[in-house]
Amino acid sequence: MLAFSRQRLLEPRSLDLSTVIADLEQMLARLITERIQLIVRVERPLPSVLADRTQIEQVLMNLCINARDAITDRGQIIIETTSLWLDPSACRQRPGLKPGRHVQLEVRDTGVGMDEAVQARLFEPFFTTKAPGKGTGLGLSIVFGIVSRAGGHIGCSSMPGSGTAFTILLPTQSVPRPAADPPSGAARTLPDSTGETVLLVEDEHTVREMLRDFLTASGYHLLIAEHGDEALAIAARHSGEIHVLVSDMVMPGMSGAELNRRLRATRPGVRTVLLSGYTEDESVASDRLGPDTVFLQKPFPLARLDERIRGLLVMPENRTEPRSLSGIASEDGDADRMADPRRRNRPR
Repeated sequence: MLAFSRQRLLEPRSLDLSTVIADLEQMLARLITERIQLIVRVERPLPSVLADRTQIEQVLMNLCINARDAITDRGQIIIETTSLWLDPSACRQRPGLKPGRHVQLEVRDTGVGMDEAVQARLFEPFFTTKAPGKGTGLGLSIVFGIVSRAGGHIGCSSMPGSGTAFTILLPTQSVPRPAADPPSGAARTLPDSTGETVLLVEDEHTVREMLRDFLTASGYHLLIAEHGDEALAIAARHSGEIHVLVSDMVMPGMSGAELNRRLRATRPGVRTVLLSGYTEDESVASDRLGPDTVFLQKPFPLARLDERIRGLLVMPENRTEPRSLSGIASEDGDADRMADPRRRNRPR
C-alpha cells in the first residue's frame, strides 16, 4: 500500500527473471523452512523483461510465503520460468497484455488450495483467510499492483486439496540487456555472523516473522519485540550485550527514533538499523540520530539488511564521524549523496 499510495520511485531495468530467482533461491529456501522442498526450474537463456528488481523480489517472497502458509505439513513449492508467444486471442483473455513474446513466471504449491469464492476475492486489499493476527491481506494485492505496473498479468488456478498455482506474464524487451550491476565489494568481504545479538522491533506480524526467519538463518541471536515499550523491557532483562537494534520507524506508541534514543541511554554501544516505507523518515534518521545509525527504506531485499548489520558491526568503536556506506550498497544512490555536499554525511 505504501509503495502505491506514495507513488514510490521505481527503477525499471532489463532483468533476467531466471537470474533473479537464482540469486534469491537460498534465501527463499530458508523462509519456507526445511519441511517444504523448494524446486526451481528456470529456462536459460530467458528474454529480458523491464521491471523494478526490488519489486520483483517482493513478488517472489510474497508468493512463496503464502505458499508456505498454505502447506500444513510437508510439501513442495515449485518455481518455473519459460518464454512463450501470446496471440491476440490469448491476450483478450488477459486484460492489459499485447500480442507478442512474454516471460511466464509460475509459483505452484502442494497446499490446501482454495475454492472459487476465495479465488474471486484473492487480490482484494485486506482480504485474508488467515487467522486474526496472522496476515494483513495486503500481500497478494501488492503482488497484483506490482505486476500490473510492470505491464503484466497475474492469474491463479486452485482447487481445495489440490494446491495453488500463480502464473505471471510479463512482456519481453527488445532493448539490449545492460551489463550486470557491479558487485558490492564491501558486502562481499564482510565477515559472516558470529552469533551477535540483534534486538528486532516490528509491530506488523508478517514482516516481523519474515525478518525473524531470515536473521535467525543468518546466524544472529534474536531478541524480538512488537513495540518500543516491550523492547526496552526486554533490553532491561537481558544481561548480555545487544549489538544491533533493528526497528521499524513508525509504530504505535513509541517511534523507532525514540526507542533508539532511549536504548542508547542505557546501552551506548548499540548500533541501529531503522526501517520505514516513508521516504521522509530518512531525514529524521540522518539529522537527529548518531553516526552509528543507518536507514533502510521498505521494501528491500533481505540480503541488504544483513549487509547493513554487518557494515555497522565492523565499524570501529571510537569512530566520531559518519562512515560512508557507498561500498555496501552502491545501487541505493550513495554516489549521488557523495556528489551533493548537503547530503555528504547522511548515513544510510
